[in-house]
Amino acid sequence: FLPDLKESGSGRIINITSASYWTPPPLFVSYVSAKGALNGFTSVLAANLAAHHITVNGVAASLVRTATAAERTSELFFEQTVRMQDIKRVQMPADVSGVVAFLASDDAAFITGQIVVADGGSTRR
Repeated sequence: FLPDLKESGSGRIINITSASYWTPPPLFVSYVSAKGALNGFTSVLAANLAAHHITVNGVAASLVRTATAAERTSELFFEQTVRMQDIKRVQMPADVSGVVAFLASDDAAFITGQIVVADGGSTRR
């Protein structure tokens, strides 16, 4: 898709990463390593595509209550996650999709190479 984006002269690439990169849970070595790599990929790709007016950013979410997460994650883990946040509620998909929509919009045309952390304040510390 990159040749088509370059030819168009504009575009948006938005990667979904994780706030756990900054607050890694024990035993999540592979997951956190992969998200760290995605953060680096976002930065380097942004630098390489900026001349084509293509922005590349990431959104780092906390634990989001999706059907899959609810199926694979205990309620206790959701509760522990909420306790670590400033905003005391479970993160929902709309909390992430709003940030993605902004980054995909023309309002974000001058933002690139950034990881926007949408985690209810858990990495603020």
